[in-house]
Amino acid sequence: MVEDWISEVCKLAGKVRVGKDLVTSYLPEKTPQALSQWPSAITYIEAVRPKYSAGGPNIFMWEGVTEFHIFPDLEPSRNAVFQRVFGEIARAFASSLNLNGKVAYFVLREDGLESAQMQYGAENPHAGIIARWIVKEMIQDLVVA
Repeated sequence: MVEDWISEVCKLAGKVRVGKDLVTSYLPEKTPQALSQWPSAITYIEAVRPKYSAGGPNIFMWEGVTEFHIFPDLEPSRNAVFQRVFGEIARAFASSLNLNGKVAYFVLREDGLESAQMQYGAENPHAGIIARWIVKEMIQDLVVA
């Protein structure tokens, strides 16, 4: 289930470079109330679509998001660095398509990467990138009765 592989997604997000800085990627249980590290990434599940089978395996399609909070502001002079982050994210996420053997596959969705004006909590709007992804997980040990 998700608890077996979500940390692998967070590790991949932590491989992304913004200029010379590595992204600080938070595990779901360590999600901060306010951002103090730039750049940073927050990963969470949006939906799960289970397909149960009495004969197994059960297939779970997990749809998730990693929010990349790139800069603490919307300063246009940072645009050149910002644009390169899209490729950084694509390369990092493509580097482990099965999350170290824990899932059938992990890929960016068709609506995969999108720039966004973000606001986290009470903070000022800032520059970010939304990464939408999907995980296909085959679950053998789930009893369907």
